[in-house]
Amino acid sequence: MTEKEGKELKFSAGNETNAEIRYAIIALKDWEQVAVRDNTDVLYTTVPPETRHLFDFNLPDVERENNFQIIAFPFPYEVNADNYESQQTFGSFRVVIQDRE
Repeated sequence: MTEKEGKELKFSAGNETNAEIRYAIIALKDWEQVAVRDNTDVLYTTVPPETRHLFDFNLPDVERENNFQIIAFPFPYEVNADNYESQQTFGSFRVVIQDRE
């Protein structure tokens, strides 16, 4: 998947369980962490049971083609062996960002 820098996209964080789930969401550009949106390096959110949150974001500017991906970590800072979901990550499709020219 290829998109131009600045393109507005959406990312969803869902919860199919009966209990709320907290997420920490980060963005990676060529495997380096960058702001998810509005100069926010980590976006923290809580998704109620059986709900899905949609987040708008814009692809960052690039000087050459870069890979971009968003990763969501459920239950940040609460990872334990008794909570399997806390040991998972959920990622977006990887996008190749092209400059506008």
